[in-house]
Amino acid sequence: MKQHCVNAVVCFIRRSKKILLQERAQHQRWAGMLNGPGGKIENGETPLQAIKREVAEETALRVREVTAHGTLRLVFRDAAEPDLLVHVFSTSTFNGRPRGMEGRLRWFPEDRLPLNRMWPDQRYWLPLVLAGGRLDGVCLFYGGGPRLCSCDLHLKFAAAAAPRVTDLNSI
Repeated sequence: MKQHCVNAVVCFIRRSKKILLQERAQHQRWAGMLNGPGGKIENGETPLQAIKREVAEETALRVREVTAHGTLRLVFRDAAEPDLLVHVFSTSTFNGRPRGMEGRLRWFPEDRLPLNRMWPDQRYWLPLVLAGGRLDGVCLFYGGGPRLCSCDLHLKFAAAAAPRVTDLNSI
């Protein structure tokens, strides 16, 4: 792994069994992909401070409380860009109306997330995070883009919070 790693945050905002996802703008790297709002942690910021700032900057929402779900290291093999250590959060307590400040925003039903337009590793861990679980892992990507090579995920969740999966091909 590379020596340089950028600390980042992402938040999955929930309302009425829907998740707010942001589409990356066409002029940005990974254009067109969907993800929760987030970004880099600035010097002197904690992950909590960063996620509140990033959500406000990207969506105009003010989050009141967030749940920390752990971290995920994204390693970009054969790429000049640094790896990312992403602190994953979720929330359903916020004020305001979402406005797409850095990309189009849209609510998606939790049970029909557009996983084909999201980072490929999210299909493995996002359902558990949305069920209240925690994660710690490393995902390896080829080059600087979303081509997944491997994931080493450690997931923890209470049995009562575990999502019901009847077909592993559906996740």
